[in-house]
Amino acid sequence: MLKCYGKFSALIVGRRYYAAQTEIDECIDFIREQFNPYDPNAIGIYSQRNEKLGHLPRWLAAVLAPCMDNAQCKLCGTVSGEGNSFVTPACVRLYAPTSMAQV
Repeated sequence: MLKCYGKFSALIVGRRYYAAQTEIDECIDFIREQFNPYDPNAIGIYSQRNEKLGHLPRWLAAVLAPCMDNAQCKLCGTVSGEGNSFVTPACVRLYAPTSMAQV
């Protein structure tokens, strides 16, 4: 069973490379991209229409990717504010099994 262990603000970066549009409070999906040629820790962010919006910042992906790779953690989120052609703010929730609480 997964439990929410935290909620934090993050930015969706790389928006200028993707044409997808978003709305405030829209649910977003976080997908690991292990084979991304620019960052092996990449976590792509997608709209509910399965359109790519961008990525989590590289430093944050480096922290979260190992947990996602072990199928221990799941990220869920929403668009939290007006963005621009470079970044869009998001609210992210981290879910993990109760056995991961101390990790």
